[in-house]
Amino acid sequence: SVRNANTTVMAPTASIDASATGKGDGGTVVLWSNNYTGFYGTITATGAGGGKGGWIETSSHDNLQALGTVLAGPGGTWLLDPSDITIGNLSTLNASFNASNGTWTANAATSFISNATVSDELNSGTSVIITTASDQAANGTIVITDNIAKTSSANASLTLIANNTISLSANTGITSSAGTL
Repeated sequence: SVRNANTTVMAPTASIDASATGKGDGGTVVLWSNNYTGFYGTITATGAGGGKGGWIETSSHDNLQALGTVLAGPGGTWLLDPSDITIGNLSTLNASFNASNGTWTANAATSFISNATVSDELNSGTSVIITTASDQAANGTIVITDNIAKTSSANASLTLIANNTISLSANTGITSSAGTL
């Protein structure tokens, strides 16, 4: 059986690589916790020699701060599934580390992912799935506060599934000017 972590933090300088070498599909990487997942590093799971990209999951049962970099490549998938999430423009670390007891604490009450990171992954051909659950005190909502723009010819999909609502701030949109989205 796989043990669950209360807190999982991937530092900005950390990296995980589950890429194929020579020929084949990329591998699977799961970064998950019950209470707080801080994803600030780089996860790579690309295919090689005609293989498809891999599967990357960065999730938390409660609070997810996804400000890292995902490189799954064409045909790869990135899954994020916190309780609630805001997609917007933020690049600062939303957590603090207590050196005396070795614990990380989220500084934001709601899960967050950078809109630029979502756009970058779509542009690389990685499909992005963002889904929410509402079994916690959260509502199961997705809020988009800044544009998501796919501008490259690589085909990818963006899937948003909310147990409650999906809302876009005024003058905010999801667009594709090249390739299939």
